[in-house]
This record gives sequence, C-alpha cells and structure tokens, in this order.
Amino acid sequence: MKKKISLEHLGVRKRLFIILFLIVLLMAGCFTYIFITLHRQTYARLDTAAYQTAATLLEQASGKVDTLDKVTSYLLQEHYQNNGNGSIFPYLSDYATSEETSAALSKTFTTATRKLFYLFPSLEGLYLYTNDGDPIIFDSRDFTRLHASSLTEAPWREHVIDRKGRLVLLKSDQIPSNFNESEEDPSGRASRHYLYGTRVLINLRSSFAPLCLVLAQLDINDLQSSFTRLHSYKGQSYALLDADNGLLSSSDSFPLETMSSRMPATGISGASSEVPYTYVNFKGTGYFFHMVTDHSTGLSCVISTPAAVISYMPLVMILVSLLLLLFLIILFVQYTFRGISKPIETLVSACGEIGQGNFSVRVEIPPDAELGYLTSSFNQMAGQVAHLINTVYLKDIAERDLELQMLRNQINPHFLYNTLESMRMAAYTEGAHDISQMCLLLADVLRYGVSSPTELVTLKEEIEHLNEYITLQQYRFHYAVKINVMVSQDLYEFLSLKLMFQPLVENALNHGFEGFTGNERIGIFGYQKEGTLCFQVTDNGVGMAPEQVETLNGYIRGENEAFTSIGLKNVHRRIELYYGIGYGLTIESQEGRGTSVCIKIPLTSAK
Repeated sequence: MKKKISLEHLGVRKRLFIILFLIVLLMAGCFTYIFITLHRQTYARLDTAAYQTAATLLEQASGKVDTLDKVTSYLLQEHYQNNGNGSIFPYLSDYATSEETSAALSKTFTTATRKLFYLFPSLEGLYLYTNDGDPIIFDSRDFTRLHASSLTEAPWREHVIDRKGRLVLLKSDQIPSNFNESEEDPSGRASRHYLYGTRVLINLRSSFAPLCLVLAQLDINDLQSSFTRLHSYKGQSYALLDADNGLLSSSDSFPLETMSSRMPATGISGASSEVPYTYVNFKGTGYFFHMVTDHSTGLSCVISTPAAVISYMPLVMILVSLLLLLFLIILFVQYTFRGISKPIETLVSACGEIGQGNFSVRVEIPPDAELGYLTSSFNQMAGQVAHLINTVYLKDIAERDLELQMLRNQINPHFLYNTLESMRMAAYTEGAHDISQMCLLLADVLRYGVSSPTELVTLKEEIEHLNEYITLQQYRFHYAVKINVMVSQDLYEFLSLKLMFQPLVENALNHGFEGFTGNERIGIFGYQKEGTLCFQVTDNGVGMAPEQVETLNGYIRGENEAFTSIGLKNVHRRIELYYGIGYGLTIESQEGRGTSVCIKIPLTSAK
C-alpha cells in the first residue's frame, strides 16, 4: 500500500520551498499582465489626449484660413458690390505716373484696410505687390511702419499667379526673415505667431490678366493660448501644416529638426488608419508625433510629445509590481508562520497553565518534524516538573511546617501564660498597675500569634489585635508616639493575613525615629479600591534617600541581601505566597519627611 503524501507531513523547509516556487510563478504571470495592460493604457491615453488637442487646434486654424480667404478677396468684392466706386483697381495700372494717382490709391487702400482691421481683429497687415514682387502699398493695424520686403526673389510667386485667384498659404520658410521687423515694435511682434495668405487679383478691365498680388498677415497667437490650455503633457508642442506637409506655423518649442517626411496616415475621422503615431529619436531624445488632417481645407495639426514625459509610467508599473510582490510576500510569510506559530501558541498557553499550577497539562504533538520534537520535549519537561513538585517542593513544605511546629512546641503556651498572669497579679498587688496592664496585653498578643492554627482572620480581629499591640507600645514609650488607626468598619468583615500590621508598626517605631521629640506620629489607613484592599502605614520620621528606598524594595522582593531585618520581607513573602504575584508591600519614602508602607491584598469576604 502506497503511503499517502500530504503537505502537512512535509518539513517546514520543504513547504517554504514549494510555496516560494508557486509565488514566483504567480508573480511572473501577474507582472507580465500588468506590464502589457499598463503599456497599452499609457499609449491609449496619450493618443486620445493628443488627437483631441490637435482636432481642437485644427478647427481654430480652419477658421483662420477662412478669415484669410475673406480678407484677401475683400478688395475684389468691394469692386463688384460698388460698381467700381471707391475701388483701388482704377489706380493700380497708373499709380506711379502721378502723385495725385498715388495719393488716391493710398487713401482708397487705407479706407479699405481700416474697415478690414475693424471686421477682423486678428488681421495685422495687408500688402499689395506687383506680379514681379515689388511692393506697391501696405498698411498695418497699429500704424507702425512695417517692412514690406521685396518678393522678387520668392519663387512661389509664379505658383500663386498660376492658382488664378485662389488662396495660397505661405509656409514659414517662404516668409522673408525681416518681413515682421519694424523700426519700433511696441506690440512685440517678434514674440507673436502669424499665418500668411496670398492670392492674385485679376484685372477686370482687360482679359482677366493678373494685376497684382495681395498678401494678408493674420495673428494666430490665440492658437498657442488654446494649446497651452488644452495640452495634457509637459513639453508638448504643436505645428500647423499645409496640404503638402509644409510648415505654416508652430510652437516655439516644436522640434522642427525631428520632423519626419512620413507622418501618420489619417482617416476622415482624424484617427490613424495605419499607426496611431510616429516615433522619432533625435540626438538621444525621442518624440511622439500625432497628426489630424482636415480634408476640406488640407490643413494638418501635428502634436509633438517628448517620450521623457511618459517615462514615469514604467516606474508606476514597477511600483505596482513591488506592491503586489509585497502583498504576496505577506501572504507567504503569514501562511508560513501560521504553521509555525499555532503550535508555538499552544505551547505558550500550556506554559501559562503550568505557571498557574496545572502540571497535568499536555500538548498534542503536531505532524511537523521539528515542532513535533519540541512539543514532545515540552510534554516530557512538564511531567518531570510535576514529579519534582510532588516529591521535592511538597516535601520541603512539610519539613518547614514540621520545623515551625517544633518551634511552637518548644514554647509551652500554658507555662508562658501562667507566668505572665503571676507577674500581672504581683504587680497589681504592689500598686504597679501599668506593669500589670502590660502583662495582660502581652499575654493577649502572644496568644493571638501562636494559639490560632489558621492564617486568615477577619480584618476586625486583626485590628483588635493591632490596638492591643499599640496600647502595649504606648506603655513602653510613655505615650511619646501618637498612633492612629483609621480603617472603616465597613471593611471589618473582609479577610486578611494574621500579624500583617504589627511588624510594620514595630518597624516604624524601631527605625522611623532617631530620637523622640514628642511629635512622632504613626497612621494606619485602610480603604477599598477596584476589588482590592489597600492599607498604608505611615510615619513622619527621618525617611530615606531614593536609592535606599529602591534597594529596600528590591530586598523585600528577594532581589538583593542588603538588609538583615526580616519583618518587612516576611510580611511581603507571606502575602505573595497566599495571593500571588502582584500583591504585597511597596515602600515609599522622602528623606526628612517620613516613610509609607503600602499593602495591597485581594478583596475577600468572610462570607
């Protein structure tokens, strides 16, 4: 018959190894799953945020293009609507022939541009050029003298003329570098962003031939403001592209040098039809590019995101993995120590039973080899202790009881009492009444100590005996010490040990006062507190230093042998033997202010 294999019968080390191996496998699977999930979620959040920002900017940019279209076609529309009245067209062919024609052109053009500046707040400037690129006339919003750079070297002029009046957006590299410069720049144009649109104006008088070029300058700084408000990742920037992926405008921080010729292909909805983004690494720095295209205008908006801003995501994954690892380790340790701690807790409980005197307790031996050996050894130890208690300790108690009985028998109570009675009568006959009374009190004190076989008496009996002893001492010291007993009669029916107060009063009389001055006092106080009886025997004697008090308390508890007096130690030991640890004497004293001995015993009713 094959032996059944059970995890409980394996050693602790083998169990730990098996559990550890399973945890490693579980951790590997969890880590892989978390890594893949977080990786997907990270880039999904990036894609969503980038596309939403690009779509919003693209919508605003389309509005800007529409404004450029309206502005650049305004002069032609004015000519049609007013039948040529107030139009600049009559002056364009011969504006340079006379000053009067030039002045009329300037006045008409300025009237038109002022209206345009009012209708379109983002319009910054309007320029007219000849077909060869020479400046004709221009105007700006704030009357500053902008430089109308010559466009004779601009190859794109031919393309604009070929478009036959359709709007053409100028790329950022097609704008002359000094186009925006002015002698005074109070508006801070150098820090602003512009979009430029141009078209050819057709000569309506002769065969629709190209007459001049109109170029409009539009402020698109609000795109940057919108982007600042919308972007979700630090370090992001944007770029606005035309239908040929030519750069029209961009953020100041846009990484133009990393622009790839292959951008993500976008569908009608703006989402990528192939890959959601393009990743470019330039000089050790990676960038993600997300692009949305408006197919109606041909404009595209590209959002650039530095790869470094999402590099914290792996750290999050690592943190999650570590937390998971910690959780699994806690489970592992908890399971392991449960198998170890449960038998140990049973052993601790059994030790507590033995501490209470129950030496018959035994612990069930667990199947684990190591703990089984420990438990078996404990059971053997408990049996040996029980044997020693029964054979040695009880024998020792019996021998001490026998010795005490022998000492008691050596003092013949009848002989002692008869002798004291004879002395009392002789003293009384001779008129020494104090001595007679002292003999009577001494006989009662001795009879209380040796005649009764029981150790427990009522507190009333103990107080009565104490009063007899106090009266005897008053005769001895001629009433030089005032001793007061202040114990409520409500406590008289509770039990206490015999001769519990007498050694304490005797100790105060013998050691508490250096010399009698007539102002010595001893007080015995008793009260009930939280199920215990508390007594204090105090004096106003010389007291003790703190280190002497600490040493004396240690002597009473058996921690040192610094004193030879056995009275206090005997009372404390008797209380501790009867009632257990936690009960007994505690001494408090202040040098020059007296000493207080505190007694604490359980509240035990005589009933």
